[in-house]
Amino acid sequence: MGVDVEKMKDIPINNFKNIFSDEEWNNVSTDKSLRSFYTYWTKKEAFLKAIGTGMNIPLKNITIPGNKIVWENREWFLEEIKLDKDYLSHVSSDTDSLEIAIEKLDF
Repeated sequence: MGVDVEKMKDIPINNFKNIFSDEEWNNVSTDKSLRSFYTYWTKKEAFLKAIGTGMNIPLKNITIPGNKIVWENREWFLEEIKLDKDYLSHVSSDTDSLEIAIEKLDF
């Protein structure tokens, strides 16, 4: 299982065109929204963490049609974790029946 959490902040999205498939880039550039960019980014990062390769695989080689990735004949499922309006997070797992519980802790 892999998880990625990112705070959505203004970035020059055009600098990241090379990490997206043509279809993904079309969605990001048409939308021109940080949410669209960070949705793909956190899905890709969560997946890479799940398979344990880190950034050794170019992000452009990972295409995400919806909420599932097929990689080396194995299915990986992606689920958004809703934390806060300023953050985007996804979890990737090889099972599609994850139960995710979120608890707020006050320190």
